Amino acid sequence: MAVRPIDADELEMFPYSEGAGTEEQISEWIEQTGLSEDDTASRARDLCWKVIEGFINVVKTQPTLTQPPITGDTSDGYHTFNELYRHRAILFSVICNERPDVAWKSKRHHDGTMYDGMFIVGIDTPEGQATYHYDIEPYWNLFRVKELELAPEWDGHTPGEAIRRIGTLTQPNEWVSVYDRLPEPGERVLATDCGFVGEFYINKRGKWQRYNVNCSELLMALDILYWMPLPAPPDRRPPEGEEEN
Repeated sequence: MAVRPIDADELEMFPYSEGAGTEEQISEWIEQTGLSEDDTASRARDLCWKVIEGFINVVKTQPTLTQPPITGDTSDGYHTFNELYRHRAILFSVICNERPDVAWKSKRHHDGTMYDGMFIVGIDTPEGQATYHYDIEPYWNLFRVKELELAPEWDGHTPGEAIRRIGTLTQPNEWVSVYDRLPEPGERVLATDCGFVGEFYINKRGKWQRYNVNCSELLMALDILYWMPLPAPPDRRPPEGEEEN
């Protein structure tokens, strides 16, 4: 069958109006134009592709909006990422320096690896470790805590879990009830029965002990109710940038 183009008059005959396009209307249009169903389907496909190609060409010629690259200077309108990074480092250093008994830093992960120019710093909370990575310069000396050759193995905590765990830290010089939490076995702490105060630890049998003598033998009426971590020894190092006398 010979192929002929459909002219504008024939296209106007097609039911384009809203609610049109029923099978009867389409069949009537095909009959009026003298096309077979195969010809109609073929021409419909060609028309669809021309519309799609035209749409693509229009899109290609339109200006596109590209997101600016995200860098340390990217801001939310109040602070840049670099500012927030520094704020977090300083705030975490205050927490760690207040609790040097449970804080640490290391230039190597537990497997000996580390990101270029960085270190890891962490604090052990009642619910597990909380850690962050920082650039060695300028943050290493900001953390006045013990340095480990290798950091403890990561326990899988997420950033959200880290900040929640930090919130469980007992404030320095705050008594902890033995009904809430006990120190680790062997950890020397201050303990009291709300009368006598002294340095104790829990031995391997789970008993409070002081100077290698069971507290029940030392003071028969002693019943430990509260404890707190021992304060850190004075930091006699000079401030950063100053020389030691």
